[in-house]
Amino acid sequence: MSDWNPREVTDAAGDFHCCTDVVDKFQIPKRRIKSHVPKWRTLLNHVIWRSERSSLHNQCGHLLSNCREWCGRIDTLLIVDEVMTGFGRTGRMFASEHESVVPDMMVLGKGLTGGYLPLAVTLISEKLFLAFSGSVAEGKALAYGHSYTGNALGCAAAKASLEVFEKESVLEALQPKIRDLSSALAGLRELPGVKEVRQCGFIAGVEMQDSLEAAGPAMAAAVCIEARRHGLLTRPISNVVVLMPPLCITIAQLTKAVEALRASITEVWRCSKPSARKDAEEVAA
Repeated sequence: MSDWNPREVTDAAGDFHCCTDVVDKFQIPKRRIKSHVPKWRTLLNHVIWRSERSSLHNQCGHLLSNCREWCGRIDTLLIVDEVMTGFGRTGRMFASEHESVVPDMMVLGKGLTGGYLPLAVTLISEKLFLAFSGSVAEGKALAYGHSYTGNALGCAAAKASLEVFEKESVLEALQPKIRDLSSALAGLRELPGVKEVRQCGFIAGVEMQDSLEAAGPAMAAAVCIEARRHGLLTRPISNVVVLMPPLCITIAQLTKAVEALRASITEVWRCSKPSARKDAEEVAA
């Protein structure tokens, strides 16, 4: 890549930059590294990211490991957002494990408590931790906290959820479900109206065609409305139907969910264009 112009979101102090335009081979020419070093302090990376059209995509190739290598080269922190992808969602405990990447900071939430109570946690490397290893008087301790830090009920729920992962071998039990989901989703690719089917572990996105007269992401919205009639609750992101089953789902339930999608896509495609527009308006409302 001969040139690179990422969109950067900067705070008032100019210290935090968030790169949102990424490529599958994260390489910055050596002649440009020097000019970037004074500007960059951190790189925030979504392991599974949304494109400009807000549709679910997987990162290609070795993007995350390339980011890790680049950050190490110019002494920049790598922060990995695993709020959605953590705790088995991609088939590994953490999605960054797919590329054997250890970030400087990792942000976690959602699956941490199994969804029973809200709780988030930020993990940091030993190197960062040691920078704050000391007293307030020494100017080292991170004097931070608020009223809801370490909520006892939230932490108890997280502890119980993590015990379930270990006792019930959740990650091991998830592998055949991921394979079954892959097989089931393959049958959707040939349906009229389906543009692309993407999957990473237990995250799937069915991108619909934009061929209907209704403006915008009409077809995906209509499919989600129709899916309710088949007992399936999901939602569209742009013109993509998102399917993220719970990790505890059975194979029979998983099959039923994909069949509900198949029936819904088929019905919406068959319906008249005005009907599809009406469904989309219901979702928007």
